[in-house]
Amino acid sequence: MKSTASDVWSIILAGGNGCRMQPFIKQWVGRDIPKQYCSFVGERSLFQHTLERADQFTHQEQTITVISRDHKAFAFPQMAAYSGGAVLMQPRNCDTGPGVFFPLTYLKLLATDATVVIFPSDHFVYPGHRLLHLLSYAVQIINQQPGQLILVGVRPDTPEKEYGWIQPGSLIKKGGPGRLYRVQSFIEKPTESHAKDLMGSGGLWNTMILAGRLTTFWNLGWIFLPQIMQKFRALQAFIGSQWEHSMLEYIYRNMPVCNLSRGLLQKIPEHLTVLEMSNVLWSDWGQPTRIVETLQAIGKPPNFVSDDLNGFFSKPLGATSLPSSQQS
Repeated sequence: MKSTASDVWSIILAGGNGCRMQPFIKQWVGRDIPKQYCSFVGERSLFQHTLERADQFTHQEQTITVISRDHKAFAFPQMAAYSGGAVLMQPRNCDTGPGVFFPLTYLKLLATDATVVIFPSDHFVYPGHRLLHLLSYAVQIINQQPGQLILVGVRPDTPEKEYGWIQPGSLIKKGGPGRLYRVQSFIEKPTESHAKDLMGSGGLWNTMILAGRLTTFWNLGWIFLPQIMQKFRALQAFIGSQWEHSMLEYIYRNMPVCNLSRGLLQKIPEHLTVLEMSNVLWSDWGQPTRIVETLQAIGKPPNFVSDDLNGFFSKPLGATSLPSSQQS
């Protein structure tokens, strides 16, 4: 579902290294590949599925994809069918704080009044069209309440201690494709007992799919992440000049490593709302077992069925009742 608003932009975050999955991926394919560029099922990678969702949501020329420079060999061939939009290359990965404000620095020169939707590129979402319908609704809400940032949350089915959680506050809006809540608090990677408590009290998994006005992000960035914003302001003055590349290299030499959730979002619950996504299967695919469990739920076999990988699972893959290949 493509957004009808002309000022909506998609930002795809593809600069991460997927460290938790690297031992498994190296055993599987024989080399280190960031998980977003791997095809765990079917022929397309998580990155390509994200590109497709962004293409369905906004015009291709209104998509900005952020990659790390050392990922070019993986990213560029996979982007061949998605020729529109801009690609920005980070000199190095400094986590999601700089990963978000890097593209916003460029977008601010093109469309100051833009509404942006931020897509992580290494998560599984099925079916994708329901997410896009929810995001179109989020854009409508932002048009009515431009000072808010909207996170997409998912009702949990397990007390997952490696996920970020959102404790919803009061209900603001119902009746649309998802219930909208105030945000009471953020909890990053709780203990198992805390995760069980969160699940029992209505907590939601934080997908880090995020929507809001560029100006809202920018103003909050200056309040809570001034060191990062000062560096990007310095870069902004050189964009389009012969010194742009040199300045980008310079600011990233000592760019702070900053997670957007911990560095910004946890500090601004009063500026946040969470939109609950239902009837959509979501997983961060940060562990091999999650991939198998997710694919079992939709009747798809993974691409990595192999005795060589059984050490990564609590029981051998052959004992996980994987569906037959005829179901793929």
